[in-house]
Amino acid sequence: MLPFNSIINEIIRSEIDIIYTNAFGDIIRNKNYTISFGYDILRLLYAFIVTYSFCRWAIALTFAFQRIN
Repeated sequence: MLPFNSIINEIIRSEIDIIYTNAFGDIIRNKNYTISFGYDILRLLYAFIVTYSFCRWAIALTFAFQRIN
């Protein structure tokens, strides 16, 4: 069985992969960099914000569980 820290790290890694694959995928697929490019930039900014908040939450939760043990 994996220790708790490894499980949290795996969850964070998979969440970041999903967010950035979705955010970068449209930029790579879209060859005409017009109005949709601005939309993709906004999605990328959203991905950065979500990742940052999720990582802060996961790190705080990890430290809380370590303190309990």
